[in-house]
Amino acid sequence: MRMKMSRDRGRRRGMYHRSADFTALEYIYRISIKYDLDSNDLFSSFVEAWQSQESKCESLLIECREKTRDYAIFLITKSSNVVAQFQLPNHILHETNSLKRFISEHGLKQKKNTKVNVDHPSIRDLKVGMKRINLTGTITEISKSNTVFTRFGEANEVANAKLTDETGFIQLPLWNQKIQTVAPGDLVQIENASVTYYRGKLQLRIRGGDQLKIINKGKPIKKPKKE
Repeated sequence: MRMKMSRDRGRRRGMYHRSADFTALEYIYRISIKYDLDSNDLFSSFVEAWQSQESKCESLLIECREKTRDYAIFLITKSSNVVAQFQLPNHILHETNSLKRFISEHGLKQKKNTKVNVDHPSIRDLKVGMKRINLTGTITEISKSNTVFTRFGEANEVANAKLTDETGFIQLPLWNQKIQTVAPGDLVQIENASVTYYRGKLQLRIRGGDQLKIINKGKPIKKPKKE
């Protein structure tokens, strides 16, 4: 694949001039072109896999196989076939829109996201890659919370809620204080969420606490007794 930036390799400009940074971002860009992916969505999938171990960007499954103090190693597969394995410096994953800025600095072409962002879809209509999702559903279950640690040693609590409407259900991760604010039976409004893929299941991801609002506190849902 011949690209303009290859001719400029000897005079790298802009923010990402270090060899490791340039190589990593160039490689992600090449993958987005080869598989006809939105480059921003692809980069966001790497960040998500870095945080949650794995993610999916259309046909590609991205797994974070190893984390160190300075970098993370990712494995990319498509239908169980290995596409690539390489490492990304952690500081790139920490930054916002790293790949977008890299593409702009080098004058590269970028595929625009043509996905339709449905405003108020039903749960059965949700697909990986959808963003800015608004929907209403009922919390029917909340799992026992688990403690997870960031690479800086900070402890966070996470629990998976089951969000249901008349068409189906989806997993909704709840973090820290948000776990205690909702209960099974609550009717909630989800705003500006995204649909991701984690450990074989679809998830509805919300970033901030204001993205989940309780419309009506419901009666606790009792599980049937085992006979």
